[in-house]
Amino acid sequence: MSAVAVLLEEQFVLATLTRSFFYCLASILARVLQCSRMQVLLLKDVKGLGRKGEKKEVSDGHARNFLIPNGFVAAATAQTLAVEERKETANEVRERREKKEAQRLQGVLQGKTVVIHA
Repeated sequence: MSAVAVLLEEQFVLATLTRSFFYCLASILARVLQCSRMQVLLLKDVKGLGRKGEKKEVSDGHARNFLIPNGFVAAATAQTLAVEERKETANEVRERREKKEAQRLQGVLQGKTVVIHA
């Protein structure tokens, strides 16, 4: 093989490797820059993010690596949203019941004197 042929072959291999490297680099950058996001439902108050019961959009990595494992959020699927709606409805019913009971006790105690001996 002549020196020119060897040189041309080395340049061809170098060009092929360089092209492959840049294709791989472009693929990696596309995935990194994509920054996928996901909808989550806050299970607890999270400083800088929101209050319990709110639906928020956060980065996929932050949700999967920190928020979900630590129990701060759940993925906002139809099922989790339905469960949260049922909890809210149950809380509203309980609060209304407690308010009626407090008003009834207020009516019973109104006008009466209560003495507490120490």
